[in-house]
Amino acid sequence: MYRNEHAARVVALTQKTASINLDIQKLILDMQWYDAFDCEHASAQLAQRNRITLDIKQRLNQLSATLQSTSQSKQACQGVAGGWLSGLWRSTEQKVAQHQASELDKRLAMLELSRKEAQAELASHEPEERRLAANLRRYRQFNPLEATATITGLNEELAHLHQLIEHTRSASEKWEAMAGDVSRQWERQQRQLQQIDNDIAKAQGFEWALSNASSGREKALIHQECESFFENSKPGMVLSGLNAKRRKLERDIEKIQERLRDITRLMENHIETLILDGNNLCYLPSENGKGTFIGLGALIALVPVLCQGYKVTVIFDPGIYARVSSNHAGLQALFPGAKVVVMPRDVKADEALLAAAEFDQAAYIVSNDRFADYAEKSAVKERRVLTHLIHPHSVQIQQLQVNVPY
Repeated sequence: MYRNEHAARVVALTQKTASINLDIQKLILDMQWYDAFDCEHASAQLAQRNRITLDIKQRLNQLSATLQSTSQSKQACQGVAGGWLSGLWRSTEQKVAQHQASELDKRLAMLELSRKEAQAELASHEPEERRLAANLRRYRQFNPLEATATITGLNEELAHLHQLIEHTRSASEKWEAMAGDVSRQWERQQRQLQQIDNDIAKAQGFEWALSNASSGREKALIHQECESFFENSKPGMVLSGLNAKRRKLERDIEKIQERLRDITRLMENHIETLILDGNNLCYLPSENGKGTFIGLGALIALVPVLCQGYKVTVIFDPGIYARVSSNHAGLQALFPGAKVVVMPRDVKADEALLAAAEFDQAAYIVSNDRFADYAEKSAVKERRVLTHLIHPHSVQIQQLQVNVPY
């Protein structure tokens, strides 16, 4: 539910840049190979190999034909020299045929040996011939101008991705700073709640088994098993404790969820302008609830920090002049990066604060005032009011992850 999606995106973008870098390196290597390749020499080598291969194939065809005719001649001689009486007596013709068959056997063996040698020679030539042919095809199909343009385009895409990665990493770091610990705390509590639910189901099982036990011995065994599992032999007491624990945990989870919703809302909404309740930031909380006036120290420290990332307006009640013994020009000089507004006499600053943010959804108010009398105002309805804390030595706006010493 609450995850740092930016972190996952950084990983995906980093993987994409690695892939593009590999593509660029491959194209660079291809161009280096193309520049170093001697097409004319390779073409001459391939032509020579083709001639050798053609010669070997012609010899193989001739040898195969000679083998076939010799084999047929041998079969004819064996036919003349054969017969059932040849073992007892041979004629002169049969003797000649038998001798010829023997000679043809020797010739066939020599021809077969020559054919095997030619086949081996062909096998040794063909791989190099294929390699040369493949290299020539690769050279002729490669377009160096297109490769150069592709590398340029990939480098531009890479530069854009690096900017996107930095932007996303910044967003991830911001998410971690604002929501990381709270999100992990919420996840831990969710796991605890699941474990409690499992324990409740187990305890309910013991209670059901106890109510359905048929003997005292059976009940004693159930109590014993419950004691072993929960360190308490009574399922009813275990259930009571677990349910109380669950209710407390649910309340804690709801508080964490509310905080996460606020943080997520702030991160999802683009804040351009901060409108500060000036008088509100001049008081240190005290025990009686009225607060102790501390002057402009906290504001003087806070405003320059906020001005680094936002447009800042500081609105004061008219009583501020007497409080700090200054006028409008003097106040404006203290906050050169911000706009200072002091309300006319008898006009409350609350209305000015809310009016300044009424029609600008990118404007947020910084004030501890709940504005209970102005529930209809946009900034209140849309929860664009950020609270602050004045500590003895620093001023903090927790939702913006700002804590400035003064």
